[in-house]
Amino acid sequence: MKHIRNNFGCILFPVLLFSLTWAVRSAAVDCPPVEFFEGRYEAVGRKPDSGDLYTESVTVKVKEGNLIMTRCADGETRIWTGRFETASPDRMTVLRFRSSPDGTPMEITYTWNVDPDNRPRLTGYVYRKDGKTRIPGMDTLFSKHGKTRGTP
Repeated sequence: MKHIRNNFGCILFPVLLFSLTWAVRSAAVDCPPVEFFEGRYEAVGRKPDSGDLYTESVTVKVKEGNLIMTRCADGETRIWTGRFETASPDRMTVLRFRSSPDGTPMEITYTWNVDPDNRPRLTGYVYRKDGKTRIPGMDTLFSKHGKTRGTP
């Protein structure tokens, strides 16, 4: 019986070690490549503080490892720069974009999912970086169908 217990320990220890290693690696930053987010989107959202609703045409490209988001609405074009970062006490990985339209530093913090057609969908909060936002805005990017990745 003692021999069986010793062999069981020899088998159980490597299995537990492998399981713990796998769990830690799975909990680590598990982000898709930034190129996955390249493409054209339709943005639907609510502006911070005012509550006004909007739709915008959005293009996301990769430049030097960062994501560049171009947003067009009402004849205006705004450029945002984004990258993977961690947020919240549990160090959740998010996609955070920054810009300073009208001289006010703004951020959009997105989480992402993959639609059934294997295209990204981003959902986030829009707020002033200085912390003066009373009510954060909301922004969702829906991938436009057709050729999306690498489209100018």
